[in-house]
Amino acid sequence: MEVNRIQEAEASHADLHAQLAVLALRTEGKLRSFLRRFERDPQLVDDLVQDVYVEVLKSLRNFSGRSCLESWIFGVAQNVGRQHVAKAVAHRARFVETEEVPVDTSGTPDVFHIVSLQQRLRLVDQKMRAMPKALSSTFEAYIEDGLTYEEAAKLLRIPIGTVRSRISRVRELVQDC
Repeated sequence: MEVNRIQEAEASHADLHAQLAVLALRTEGKLRSFLRRFERDPQLVDDLVQDVYVEVLKSLRNFSGRSCLESWIFGVAQNVGRQHVAKAVAHRARFVETEEVPVDTSGTPDVFHIVSLQQRLRLVDQKMRAMPKALSSTFEAYIEDGLTYEEAAKLLRIPIGTVRSRISRVRELVQDC
């Protein structure tokens, strides 16, 4: 009896992999277009597409079938895209000292660009420092430690929805920088 259930589960899992392969071929263009919302560089979009499929394969056991497989994949894609944006924001917002801003010494530096960048970095730094501890600890767990929403929620012992709302709030705070 138990062997039959295992065989059925394996067959179902193999069928799901086959569906995923067909779906990947059918939806790659739509997925690529969807991910362009999060990244404009075509090479990075290619990376994001691959990241989505890797994450889908890693999470396939969690697919419950409550939605169609394509919808679930696009949900994964949305999470991958959001994580990409958050990491890009964090990368830009790292605590870079304004004196460390590189200057092109091969010609006349674009002073306006350098001053503008310094001002933006100071503003992001100020906003990050003024952020409530709850927001900053969630942001650090998610971005700096590279945790998923779920992992950050477990680490901080808070609901996943709270992690999502805090990360969203951080994005709003630094968006105008």
